Amino acid sequence: MAKEQLQWHDLISRLDNPNEIEASIKAAKAISKVAGPEHVKELYSLLQSPNFFVRETAAVPLTRLEGIKVLPHLFRAMEQGELDGHDNDSLTNTLIGLIESNKKKVTPLLLDMLKSSENGARADAVWALGFVTAQVEPSIFIDLVRNDKDAEIRSMAASALQSYSGGKKKYPVNTDSFRGRWMWLDTAENLQYGFEIEGAQGICIKSNSPALVNGDVILKIQLADDPVFVGQQIFTNWAWYPITGIRDGQKLFMEGGGLNWTMEWVHLTPPIRSADSPE
Repeated sequence: MAKEQLQWHDLISRLDNPNEIEASIKAAKAISKVAGPEHVKELYSLLQSPNFFVRETAAVPLTRLEGIKVLPHLFRAMEQGELDGHDNDSLTNTLIGLIESNKKKVTPLLLDMLKSSENGARADAVWALGFVTAQVEPSIFIDLVRNDKDAEIRSMAASALQSYSGGKKKYPVNTDSFRGRWMWLDTAENLQYGFEIEGAQGICIKSNSPALVNGDVILKIQLADDPVFVGQQIFTNWAWYPITGIRDGQKLFMEGGGLNWTMEWVHLTPPIRSADSPE
């Protein structure tokens, strides 16, 4: 057996040794550096290891050697880590790096994954598409919000839509189904706030902070296509954050700034009368 092969097998043997953590870490760094095309088959096998550290070690050189071909295998490894209760930090960073460095190439693969009947595959695709929103139209996510049967996927699609707020590109804004007064009532009275949506903006009708002034614009809608809108809202810290709102009957499920809350419809704005309209 060649010297290089002996060295490789020695690295692999040291990798999965819980009693020698420092040696395992050194082996992982060496494997990432020296792995070549002749090791690809074994690396794919290591990516299926029951040991999360072995999986994460194999992912790095595989990404370098195989590019986007390894993407489905990385998703499966990440799912296994989630099932095992691991945070997958290293593997997630490897995945994000692969996606962001191959945005145009990876987008068709992710869109194809959305056709899967498996919730896990579609969820992986939606999560990854959130890093390549410049490559896809928001209608992709809006369709998922409207039609996907899985609540997690609908929520992830809504979150991805926040990427479209704040840009210069113009999107359709049809807010007819959101028109009216909305209040956050499911909280202490002193924390309640509300806005009235008319056109592409929400006017404050009840304040819960000096940052929200009655009569001022506190919500700017940049994309609206029932049942979802995307825009920006001022928060109690005076900062504007990307937000999404999903209407379900007389409830508006809001997400933004790392928070989730529910607004309730309380009053429909009456039609604006012209000066010569009959009383």
